[in-house]
Amino acid sequence: MARDDRWSESVAVGSKQFVEQVKTELGSAVGRRQIAVENKTYTLREPSTPYNHLFDGNNVALSQNNACLWDTILDSTNT
Repeated sequence: MARDDRWSESVAVGSKQFVEQVKTELGSAVGRRQIAVENKTYTLREPSTPYNHLFDGNNVALSQNNACLWDTILDSTNT
């Protein structure tokens, strides 16, 4: 079974009428959440914007310099 994020990351999931009713009743509490449809199921959730572009080109340098050898760590803790 795969995780379906529509259920865990949405305020409301169901028919269009139900989701619109929830959005109306919650008013400003739902802020800028939008109604989306996927496979005939409507959801009320935050618009998702990809943020990968903020980190492009920066991760490689970090991952190369962010490594320690376990032998070195174990030797320093045993002395």
